[in-house]
Amino acid sequence: MYRLREWSLATEVSKFDLTLEFVEDEGALSGAVEYSTALFKHDTITALMRHFVALTEAVCQTPAEPIGRLDYLSDTEQQQLMAFSDTKRAYNELLVGHALAEREPHNAYILNAYLQLQPVGVPGELWLSTDGTNTATQDSISNPFKAAQTLVKTGCWARWLSDGSIDFIGKVGDVHYFKGHRINTTDVAECLLSHPSITSSAVILAGTINKAELCAFYTVKESASALDIDELKHYVKSILPEYTQPTYYKALAQLPLTQQQQVDQNQLKALMLSEPATSKYVAPKSEVERTLVSLCAALLDLDEQHIGINANFFELGGHSLLATQLHAQINKQFELSLSLQMMFETRDLAELANLIQVACGQKQTSLDQAPQGESEEIAL
Repeated sequence: MYRLREWSLATEVSKFDLTLEFVEDEGALSGAVEYSTALFKHDTITALMRHFVALTEAVCQTPAEPIGRLDYLSDTEQQQLMAFSDTKRAYNELLVGHALAEREPHNAYILNAYLQLQPVGVPGELWLSTDGTNTATQDSISNPFKAAQTLVKTGCWARWLSDGSIDFIGKVGDVHYFKGHRINTTDVAECLLSHPSITSSAVILAGTINKAELCAFYTVKESASALDIDELKHYVKSILPEYTQPTYYKALAQLPLTQQQQVDQNQLKALMLSEPATSKYVAPKSEVERTLVSLCAALLDLDEQHIGINANFFELGGHSLLATQLHAQINKQFELSLSLQMMFETRDLAELANLIQVACGQKQTSLDQAPQGESEEIAL
């Protein structure tokens, strides 16, 4: 038997966007969900947990059935879904919004990386079909959904809207999945461009999968005085969420361009790799600082020599999951019980090391002041 009840948790601030916790006790499974009210509505979480309970019941009743075939929607939700999908034309024949409504026989297809159709609301790459079968090239293929047609890449990232139109998200090369979020580097560049002292900007994602970082390049007005990088970082932080904030900033006389007058991202990546970090390196001095730098280097797969004590863990490439791991390692290494919240509140590793040092001192003081038990000789 499954029941869904609302409980008030003691914590007032959610540590993560969404957390699910389950405990098995005497054959029963109890769970709790903690979520950020800034991101999720109460009704959304209630529906999510109701679906989870329904899916759990379905799994228990038919354990051999693939989970993708199990039904977890209520009767009302199924009726809403059927009404929503009751279109007059087949989905893959809908035209590109309103702009291409008169351009038959051009049809639009939004596909994923496996050239499968994306449902309404799910982003994918936009392809257009033309009559006739041409030899497949890097930017075109034979239409797998309709005979005697060719699909041509547009290089655009888009999604279907419920009214049959298309929402343009950005160029394919500008949209990335970074730190668990979908980001558009063009949006980040426009944020920089909104600064009154900046005349042009470009943002790229450079590095490997495990060590990727957002890099910002910009030019400054001749009439403006030298723009301080810390001031620019503060400006960006006041507008963009943490996961879209660049960690590397570089002022240029002009942005490098290709022959097509587009920003040359390859040259920008080369600049990023050849330049040292923008902030001045400050070496760790105490044993606590050296240990902390060593832990960060191991987690982030970085060279200890490149991590200054004035660096910020998240600007080095860390995220919430890695912060959780670092928090656990700190408590284990120093035998402490510091809260996870400190990982998100400290400005740099120096401040974090200072908190650890203070906590270690308090722990030692507590041990020194503990009453000593009386000794007694026992005859053997």
